[in-house]
Amino acid sequence: MRAPVKYRANRGLTLIETMLAIAILGLGLVILIAAAARGVKVAKKAQEYEVARKLLAYLDLHEPLQLDELEEDSGSGDFPRPYEEYEWRRDIEFAGVEEDELFRITTQVLWPTSRGKKAETVVTLLHLPTAKRIGFIDEDAEGRELDE
Repeated sequence: MRAPVKYRANRGLTLIETMLAIAILGLGLVILIAAAARGVKVAKKAQEYEVARKLLAYLDLHEPLQLDELEEDSGSGDFPRPYEEYEWRRDIEFAGVEEDELFRITTQVLWPTSRGKKAETVVTLLHLPTAKRIGFIDEDAEGRELDE
């Protein structure tokens, strides 16, 4: 006859193995949560810039430049609801000598953040004689808004 088979006494995991597995899972979760938080931050930033771009287009439609009477100037204002926290600025200045009629138009949309203000800026160079020659400016407009 055979002798009875003895079963091993340590069939489960030890306490150290269990603690090590929990530590590895915890570290993985921390890394995953940090990556998700970073992703949310980037998505919010992208949304802010997208809104700023749309507001730049809104500004072109509702505060158009009077190109037939273009001169050095500055302007600013706010946007209607739901974008009250956004504001705009526009600076028109000569780029070079005045006789060249080359203008630098700087348009900014600004908004507050927890770390101060952020801005989306668009700089446009406009050569007035060329714009008149190609029909970009309607010289017979006499004060009416231009159709774009």
